[in-house]
Amino acid sequence: MMLEGPVDLGTVDGRVARAQASLERELARLATKEGREEARGRDPFGAFRDVAGQTTFKALSALEPGPVHAPHRDALLRWVHELLQARVAWDLVLDEADAIHALDPALRPELAEHETATPKTFDEAWRALVEAPHPVAADLALRRVSELAPRVVGARNELRARRFEAARRLGLDHPWSLATTEAATRLPELARTVLDATEPLALELHKDLRRRSGDLSGPALAIHDAFARDAQEGWPARLTARWLEDTFRALAPRPPRLACVPSALGGASFLRAAHAWGLSLRLGGVARSLPFALARDVYPVEAHLVGFSLAVAVSDRVFARRKLGLMARSADTHARALARTLFVALRSLAAEVLAGMPDRARADELEELSSRLFGAPLPADACAAWSYGGLTGRRCIDAPARLLAAVRTHGFVRSMVDRFDEDWFDNPRAGMRLSSMAAGPVWSGEVVEADSVRVLARAFEEALG
Repeated sequence: MMLEGPVDLGTVDGRVARAQASLERELARLATKEGREEARGRDPFGAFRDVAGQTTFKALSALEPGPVHAPHRDALLRWVHELLQARVAWDLVLDEADAIHALDPALRPELAEHETATPKTFDEAWRALVEAPHPVAADLALRRVSELAPRVVGARNELRARRFEAARRLGLDHPWSLATTEAATRLPELARTVLDATEPLALELHKDLRRRSGDLSGPALAIHDAFARDAQEGWPARLTARWLEDTFRALAPRPPRLACVPSALGGASFLRAAHAWGLSLRLGGVARSLPFALARDVYPVEAHLVGFSLAVAVSDRVFARRKLGLMARSADTHARALARTLFVALRSLAAEVLAGMPDRARADELEELSSRLFGAPLPADACAAWSYGGLTGRRCIDAPARLLAAVRTHGFVRSMVDRFDEDWFDNPRAGMRLSSMAAGPVWSGEVVEADSVRVLARAFEEALG
């Protein structure tokens, strides 16, 4: 079916929802070898290619819906843009998935099909880095990531180039031009402000990390430290959806559904889980009457805001005492370790946005950026792979939303504490407040002002200085 005649927002909305659902199913299949092999012969858009095309985008752009329907039209423009991006780059997405899981061609054939201690694919090397039990193992895994990165880098460079070309053909300056209501240049300005405002503390933390680690140095040390494995006390033996439901029961008597829960590799895993739970809570609480494009935006700032706020709650001393049963000194250790993780996450988001800008494609600029983030530059090929949405890839699409939400989180949590006390995360009235937010769209396109970033930087200085 193709759209014909005047553009009807309701019709486009329904087709966009079905096209996105189909795309998500196909992307999920890429996790398996069989799924990747079958994907070459399938079209993830099928009968919905019209809402992933230039004609629909231009028709929506030319539409003058009036102030009531303008937010819906703008949300559909964002969706059609990203669906078009996914359609024209689908072959490269498959190339990237193949590259991530490709066996190292340098391995001897008799070793390629057997279990070895050395990661055989980029994906295995990345997992080894994440799961490394100590900094030395993390350093070895990072070196392996760099060795296996060139093919992945090639696919991601092509993806990046095609995204910019597709945006240009739609009359956009940047693939993120629709992420905010303001000029796309405001995003890198915000990202640079975040990095500059937090740089003095970052330098001190890098020095402290080297002091605590003895003779060890290098980016793998900072990556390993960001998992907050020193925040060990009070956590359950396993990180499960049930633990999240029990922890935040006051906020949501009917908990949201989680697609998956990360393994408990350190305190940071519980922060990730809290963020995912909050994201699902915000998206799952949307009124059924709200159109898909407003309820499930490409850049869901408000959903990330709720997720990050719950992650901040989990990192707090109050949470450590009341939910984990820790004594004062252990609660302080807990809060400091997890504050470091949140600090690194904030700077990582800023670096991710800067790496996605056209003037950050040069190797020397990316090396400088990774050095600011990790205290030492990443190996060249690992740095090139990281520059496209992090080492896991494809995350760059909603990087602006995650950065905007992260910068706003401190002020939002402060307002929740002022209204519902320091244990707001355990207050049913706070849950009602979060539920009321679900009545509105999940997109918020305003770029945060520099003063808010400076307040955020001072808050981290107080927590970690």
